[in-house]
Amino acid sequence: MVIRVNNELLRGDYGYVSYIKKHNAKVSVVLLIGCISIFVIGLMVPEHLRIFMNIFSVLLILPAAQFIAKFLGFYRYQPLEIDKFNNLKQLSEDFLVLGELPIIRGKQNYFLRTMIIAKTGVYVLVDGFDDVKKNRRLILKTTEALTSIIKPKGFKQNVIVFNEYEKLYMELETNIKPKCFNTDDQELGVIAREFILKTQ
Repeated sequence: MVIRVNNELLRGDYGYVSYIKKHNAKVSVVLLIGCISIFVIGLMVPEHLRIFMNIFSVLLILPAAQFIAKFLGFYRYQPLEIDKFNNLKQLSEDFLVLGELPIIRGKQNYFLRTMIIAKTGVYVLVDGFDDVKKNRRLILKTTEALTSIIKPKGFKQNVIVFNEYEKLYMELETNIKPKCFNTDDQELGVIAREFILKTQ
């Protein structure tokens, strides 16, 4: 079970990207202000204390740089529009619809705009490119990365990746929804947990 702190948004929640951008920006600013303040104060204290203040100031730079890097890493990602997300959620009670899900697998980062888990498969929407070859490569790599998360656990669902919302919606409405009934919600939840916990 995942415990939330206050109004914290977690991976898979709609609005996670906006939330994490703000969070990383706030922490970065606080750490940078702290770093600069300690350095300036260090210039005004006696020589024997100045060294410790400078060292502490330099040490604060490292976590600040990490949060700045996280902020920049998320900056270009845009969430799916709320009405489109709600349309997917209302499509069927037999679907488990997740919001934004960033994935880090090795040195490769992926960003899933939404993920729909059904008993017939896992359906994912990613940001597309104008270049057809780049799109094919992105879809292939994302499919491989997600498959490597659930297949070793014995789940049989195939991962199908889309880079266009309209195609995803039509596939779910026309071909997938009629096949999904009497879905085991608990199994869908277990699959979702695998993605949420393994994508950190």
